[in-house]
Amino acid sequence: MTLTPADRGDTKTLKGTLAAAERGLEAASGDREEKPEVVADRGYHSDATLTELAASKHRSYVSEPE
Repeated sequence: MTLTPADRGDTKTLKGTLAAAERGLEAASGDREEKPEVVADRGYHSDATLTELAASKHRSYVSEPE
């Protein structure tokens, strides 16, 4: 579980949360060659977030705000 301060928005914390999740997956299953898929709610939706996910080769599903 990753806890972040309440004054930091979802788009600012995704990178750290994703890194922690990947470390957990690697510890549980050994070496991971494939990037996991990322599913996030509308709080994570921003152009910068989607661009970062695409650049890191993660397949993402992020709800649009409306």
